[in-house]
Amino acid sequence: AIIVVEKTEGMYFVRKITEFVGAKFSVQLSHINKTIKRIKPSKVFVDNYGMGEKLYEDLQDEHGMIIRPADFTNENKNRMIHRLRLLFEDRRIKIPRHDKLMAQLHALERDTSGSRTKWKPGKTSEYGRHDDLVWALAVACYDKVINRTHFFESGNDSPPESLHNIQRIVPKERI
Repeated sequence: AIIVVEKTEGMYFVRKITEFVGAKFSVQLSHINKTIKRIKPSKVFVDNYGMGEKLYEDLQDEHGMIIRPADFTNENKNRMIHRLRLLFEDRRIKIPRHDKLMAQLHALERDTSGSRTKWKPGKTSEYGRHDDLVWALAVACYDKVINRTHFFESGNDSPPESLHNIQRIVPKERI
């Protein structure tokens, strides 16, 4: 999934959401390359482990240093979700109406049964167990990920209720 976020005066605007369910790698790569060339982002974060490794390498070969690794350690996931929750609480994020994204945001589960906090996709009634849109949004809003793009209609400005229940991991003053 790709989520393009524009940061303007402390506000985060989701400008584009693209999913690649069942798409071939070549189709995904082509679409991402065209998007990067069209919007000219300052940074693009890409999963560089497992299935994302080849995509990361190909994009870095094509676009150089604007392609950055998205490090999905448990610690970073905690920070990303905390940051995202604060943006919703402070009403500093605007997202378009997107049923699948909203369902995934509401369903994300925190597992604290082991020695570390783990995040896992919760089951949604229509979409099964997925969290790719949540993590795409979390990465896009974390650590000054700023993209310039064309206008995309903004919609729902209510934070998902489930994000209110996420425990504070980093004090608000440190962000």
